[in-house]
Amino acid sequence: MINYFFIFVFIIGLIYGFFTNRVLEIEEALMELPKEAILVFFKMATVLIFFQGLLEIALDSGVIGALSKVTNKLLKPLFPKLDDKETFDYISINLISNFLGLGQAASSAGLKAMERLSKRTVNNECSKEIITFLSLNVSGFCLIPQTIVSLRESYNSKMSSSIILPSFLVSLIIFITIYFINLRINHEI
Repeated sequence: MINYFFIFVFIIGLIYGFFTNRVLEIEEALMELPKEAILVFFKMATVLIFFQGLLEIALDSGVIGALSKVTNKLLKPLFPKLDDKETFDYISINLISNFLGLGQAASSAGLKAMERLSKRTVNNECSKEIITFLSLNVSGFCLIPQTIVSLRESYNSKMSSSIILPSFLVSLIIFITIYFINLRINHEI
């Protein structure tokens, strides 16, 4: 549906440009946008590659494994009926990757965790474990919001890293709130 909306807006823009005699401006904009998109992509990709490299170093050095053990202890009260260590590890890696601002690593671990959690569902109903995992995941608890920082940097923001502390504090408050709400819900039911 949204694709049709964008096509409609694009066609209306072309018709408007034609009737207002701004065809050259439309042509310039159409030629400039791909260049800008490629520049933004490369600026963001460098930051993404850097943090992905850090994640690989953390995985190889055992830091992620140690963090996963700590995270598993924090997660156990939220998932009292879940006894699958591999699922816990996927959930931990997802939350740790989100915390470090590595969305692509978080996505693959999150999908694996969801796959394993969905195998435990009965009658295709959403289980409490899935709801708990999704609510923690959506909280967006992040130490360095590298995507936002790199986007701000690519548009030449003078203080691109000024978003780090407010973002961290807000995401921490949201994560703690969601953690305790889920903890209370899981112990009441």
